[in-house]
Amino acid sequence: MAPLPPPPTPTLDAIYAAYVAKAGDGWRDHLGASIIGKECERALWYDFRWVTRRAFSGRILRLFETGMREEDRLVRDLRRTGATVLDSDPETGRQWQVTALGGHFGGSMDAVAIGLLEAPNTWHVVEFKTHNRKSFAVLAREGVLSAKPQHAAQMQVYMHLAGITRAPAIDLAKRRGIEVIERRIMPEELAGFSECFITGTAAEVTPIRSVDRVPVGDGRVGPITRRLQSAYLEIARGRRPDRYGWLTHLDEVAGADEVGARVAV
Repeated sequence: MAPLPPPPTPTLDAIYAAYVAKAGDGWRDHLGASIIGKECERALWYDFRWVTRRAFSGRILRLFETGMREEDRLVRDLRRTGATVLDSDPETGRQWQVTALGGHFGGSMDAVAIGLLEAPNTWHVVEFKTHNRKSFAVLAREGVLSAKPQHAAQMQVYMHLAGITRAPAIDLAKRRGIEVIERRIMPEELAGFSECFITGTAAEVTPIRSVDRVPVGDGRVGPITRRLQSAYLEIARGRRPDRYGWLTHLDEVAGADEVGARVAV
C-alpha cells in the first residue's frame, strides 16, 4: 500500500507566503558587515554586486523575526543588571550605523552598552544572535571564532569602526533559553573546566594549564585554545588574510619608515 501524502496545511502555507511577500529581495547599496567573514572572496564579490537575488523560505523568515523580537528582551535583561544599554543612536533615533570606504561597506549594531559588570567603565558593542539547539551545541563546544567565524568577523568590524574595544557576544539557544555571556570567573571554578586560556596585548592567546598547582582539565593545552592560538598567530604574522581589521600596515601610517611591515593591534 502506498503511503498517504501528508495532510494539507493551507493556513501555515499562507502564513509563510505572507512572510515571503513582505520580505522583498533585501537589496542594499553596500557590502554588509554581517557577511564580511565569508572565506570565499569570490562569494563576497558576488554579494557586493547582488549577482544572485537573496531568497529565504517563509519558515526561515519567521525565525529571523523571532530572533529580532528576542533582542528587545535581552536589552531589558541587561538593563535590569544596572547597565546602560543604547539600542538606538540618540542623534538619529535609529539603529546604530557604521560605514567605511565611502559608504560601500557598513553594518547596523544591535546596541552599545556601558556599566556591564565585567568592565563597568568601558563601552561595549552588543550583538545578539539566536540559534537552534544543534547550532548552539556547536557554539558552546567550539566557541564563536571557530563555530561562527562570520559572527566573530562582524563583531570585530563593529568594534573597529565604532572605536570600541570590547564586545560581549550574547548568544541564545532558542529552545533551551541558555545564554552565553562574559562574566567573572572564581578561582575555585577552574578545577571543573575542560580548558582555559587568557588573552591580552602581550599575552595574545596563552593557555592556562594549572592554577595554584591544580590542573585545569587534563593539564594540557585544550583543542579550542590551540585552534584560537593558531588562528590568531597566523593572522598576526601575515600567514592568513586579516578579515577582522587587526593589523595595521606601517606603510599606511604617516611617518612609517619600514614599508610593508605589519603590527598586530
